Amino acid sequence: MAFLDEKGFRLEIQNFRPPEEKERSFSIVGGVDGTEVGLLSLESGKVKNCPNAPGRYDEQEGLFPDGKYTLMECAAHNFRGGHAWSLFKNRCAIC
Repeated sequence: MAFLDEKGFRLEIQNFRPPEEKERSFSIVGGVDGTEVGLLSLESGKVKNCPNAPGRYDEQEGLFPDGKYTLMECAAHNFRGGHAWSLFKNRCAIC
């Protein structure tokens, strides 16, 4: 599910974080800083911004079943331009 605001930012709702499913992950795409990945606590309503890498395109694509790893899409470490993506498994992206 995605929402677009008047400034062109797109909020993409991702996954409930297993195993308790008390948190929901999301990505915010757009703006001068690329993307941000966040985690919303469904109990407290607090948002955690992670990995907070300004100017870099990092977008979470999913969570692994243990809830400790996330699949990230990134263009930071290749030199082919904005359309050459890498996928990687990241332990600390939202933990």
